[in-house]
Amino acid sequence: MLAKENANQNERILHAQTVREEGENIVAVNININHDITGYVGKNNTHITCSFVKDNNKNLINVAIIARNKYGIFIISKPVAVFPPEKTAILPPSGDYLSGRVTLTNITKVSTTATLRFNNLKCEDEKDYICTFNYIDDFGVVITDESEPTRILVKAYPSMPDSISCVATASIRIQKQDNSSTNFPNNRNNFALSPNRNSRSSLLTDTGNLIPLLTTDKSVPSFREGDTVKFTCTGNIGKPPGRFVWQIIPQQGEPIVYSNETTVVVDQIPDICSYRGTSNLTVQITADHFKAKVRCFEESTAEVEGMFVETEPLDVNYHVRHINITKQPNKAQYEEKTPTINLTCTGDGNPKPTYKWFRQENTRSILSSTNLYIIEDGVQNNSGVYICEVYNTIDDIEYSANFSVEIDIVDELWSSKESDSLEISEEYAALVIPVICVVVMSMILFGVRKHNCKSDKGKISRLQEASVIYSEVNEHTMLKYRLKIHQATSSNSEHADVEHDLMEDANEVSGDPRFKYNMITGKLEVILKYLKSYNIPSKQGPLDIACIIVDILAVNITINQNITGVVGKNDTHLTCSFIKDINQNFINVAIIVINKDGISPQKEPVAIFQPDKVASLPPSGDYLSGRVTLTNITKASTKATLRFDYLECEDEKDYMCTFTYVNEFGVVIIDESEPTRILVKAFPSMPDSISHVVIASMGIKKQENSSENLLNNQNNFSLSTNRNSRLSFSTLLTDAVTLIPLRTTNKSVSSFRGGDTVQFICTGNIGKPPGRFVWQIVPQQREPIVYSNETTVVVDQIPDICSFRGTSNLTVDITADHFKAKVRCFEESQADMLGMFVETKPLNVFYPVRHINITKQPNKAQYDQKTPTINVTCKGDGNPKPTYRWFRQENTRSILSSTNLYIIEDVVQNNSGVYICEAYNTIDDIEYNANYSVKIDIVDELWSSTESESLKISAAVGLNVEVSLRTTTNYYNHELTTEESRPVCSVIPQRMDFYY
Repeated sequence: MLAKENANQNERILHAQTVREEGENIVAVNININHDITGYVGKNNTHITCSFVKDNNKNLINVAIIARNKYGIFIISKPVAVFPPEKTAILPPSGDYLSGRVTLTNITKVSTTATLRFNNLKCEDEKDYICTFNYIDDFGVVITDESEPTRILVKAYPSMPDSISCVATASIRIQKQDNSSTNFPNNRNNFALSPNRNSRSSLLTDTGNLIPLLTTDKSVPSFREGDTVKFTCTGNIGKPPGRFVWQIIPQQGEPIVYSNETTVVVDQIPDICSYRGTSNLTVQITADHFKAKVRCFEESTAEVEGMFVETEPLDVNYHVRHINITKQPNKAQYEEKTPTINLTCTGDGNPKPTYKWFRQENTRSILSSTNLYIIEDGVQNNSGVYICEVYNTIDDIEYSANFSVEIDIVDELWSSKESDSLEISEEYAALVIPVICVVVMSMILFGVRKHNCKSDKGKISRLQEASVIYSEVNEHTMLKYRLKIHQATSSNSEHADVEHDLMEDANEVSGDPRFKYNMITGKLEVILKYLKSYNIPSKQGPLDIACIIVDILAVNITINQNITGVVGKNDTHLTCSFIKDINQNFINVAIIVINKDGISPQKEPVAIFQPDKVASLPPSGDYLSGRVTLTNITKASTKATLRFDYLECEDEKDYMCTFTYVNEFGVVIIDESEPTRILVKAFPSMPDSISHVVIASMGIKKQENSSENLLNNQNNFSLSTNRNSRLSFSTLLTDAVTLIPLRTTNKSVSSFRGGDTVQFICTGNIGKPPGRFVWQIVPQQREPIVYSNETTVVVDQIPDICSFRGTSNLTVDITADHFKAKVRCFEESQADMLGMFVETKPLNVFYPVRHINITKQPNKAQYDQKTPTINVTCKGDGNPKPTYRWFRQENTRSILSSTNLYIIEDVVQNNSGVYICEAYNTIDDIEYNANYSVKIDIVDELWSSTESESLKISAAVGLNVEVSLRTTTNYYNHELTTEESRPVCSVIPQRMDFYY
């Protein structure tokens, strides 16, 4: 099993040439290999030659020849031949299959070539090969230079085909039916068939059926005229595969050549490295094929005598044809003096035909049962039409044909001139009538064959579609099996589960339970659950055999796992643990970085540990200089460590350890550990800043809002565009909302309007792995409001500190409650760290006047005229701070006061009434106002205390106390263009009125 072999020998796998990195410099200048190598199986004229250039600074280990395995991989640890300098070239275990049939040339320190010559080339030698040049460089790194790959193409000669077999794919069968008549027709030549003597007339096409027959290998194949026969030629077609050529050699005439018939590769012939092929020739059998031979030969052997195979002469059963009658003497008229007249009937057919003679006047009386009839009595009464019936029997069906001749016997012949004229006419008729009969018969037979041919086509096509698989030559796998495109729709049930059959036990092909060799796709597939161990993204799915790393798990060397460290710290290390064997010539331990493409360039280690030497950083590890410490190793050491004194961001990579040695066969073996990864972490810091952008702002349309007097509502709200039209009808603010995008600002005091939609943006170092920002809005009073579900997006990586810069957005609809509030942002992990946040200055929010209220001093329901003064104080909330105006409801044009305080100094009954306080402020040239009213009731005198007590008791017992919470804030009317109702918005202040 491949996995076990890899585990025992700890192989290093080299990718196929198609996936090699240019940066790895795999195609070397130090070694080359000969190209365009071809040879014939069993011959000794094929060789592989490695040409190399040595350098004085290179400590040469060996030259080796590597063969690509069946999975498309060159395994460096499994050469087929090794050439160590000043030693005997050897075949290691992986080259044992070459033992006894190759010759190796030894190399010296001054050699520049190493050659492997095949004394007996075999089929298995057709592979891709590379040469490797292994040496130790100045830094102690084992370098393996590789040549470009080359391929040996093994050819094989074709031979005489094995045999020709045949199968009748369609045959004509005639239904027996009654064909009787009392008289023959007057035609000179007639054709009929019958199942018995009394019913002999029928049309062939009336009863034609297609009947598939079994293959026959008879020495003399027997067929029937009209059969469709498929001849199959099979045999060795050589390598590269040749093709078969067909010939039909008639009994007479030139051979007919069929050179366009397809030859299909069936399989490979063991041992001789050749292919077995097959070709089919489909023929519709006619009488002309009687005694013909069918021949087959491989195209390249056409001129080689005896390199063909052919059938015995074909035995074709065909019904009687070509009927003719000759007269002796041959005259148009006979006189009664003629002694005898001989009539001879001839016909063609297989089986040979038999004959019967009749007179037209009496067809029931047989004159003769041979082909010869003699008229011995030359009298005029023997004149008339004589009929010869010719027949043969095929498959119990009697086929018959007849031909007639007219005998004219007279008392005396005419004159010579008249006789000559008559003879000319008779000769002309004797020629024309048979021609007409032949034409008619040919047309009938052509129609029968055309009908059967159409039917046969459909049947043959369906039989061809039922074929299961064909073979395709592939340079890596020799034969790769694929399904035909139309096979899925094949009606043949025996092929219904072909794909399942092919895939079953496919893992036995690969030899590793983690891999499945798909014989349909020709690829080695990795079972998904094993994919992680190869550090290959699962999205790649099935991997091409040229790209897969078969087994990189070693038993001789391991590396520490789950490595994490913080950037700038010194507590991170890579440790290679290894086990040595006394038979191993230990060269070094190395630490290798796996690059971004998942490839471990073993020529470029970042650290080298040679036994009993100072551990060093080769050029590929220069970036670690000054910030790592290496431990030296001895021949007794079992560990090698690289410790980071200062961990940097670039150190986050995948690493592996390698253990390099030369085994007892002189092969350089590089064992590899499983990969590990260093995860570099970084702490977050206080966010850089908070910026903001107003993404939507409330805009109010300016319009005239005038009214003669205020409404009776206790609390009204309105807005106006100028001082002279400060009262308005009711409307909704949302009627006039517009989206106004503004630029981001970083002002120390952010100013907004109530109704704005503001996006706050927090940016800064969120650490590694990336953390997230948390938001808070800290109001002037009350507890902070926490927003922990806002998304934090990684923007980029911060150079040098191996951390990430992130950003998070918080979108807020600004209200008056945000006045003097702060917006705060911090990284989640630093929530409990003092001062690790950034926040805005208190927000400056402009909002219209609200929360209007009036207080009275003294606070009474009624006042008598003895009260010295009544103070009414108006108070409202808004930003900018509101200003005030006082009115009497009876006269809203007269301003009583322009401050929030109004004093009723003359407490008389005439000053009773409703007093209105209007509070207003201006935002963006828009004046917002709200009003609140209070009722002052002044009477001549208050009731007595007794009456008052009585009133209180009555009120407590029986009167309804109406408490009205009033809050109406009306906006100016909005003209609607549709029939919808006008919206009204209300704002509820803290207001309570008592009515008795």
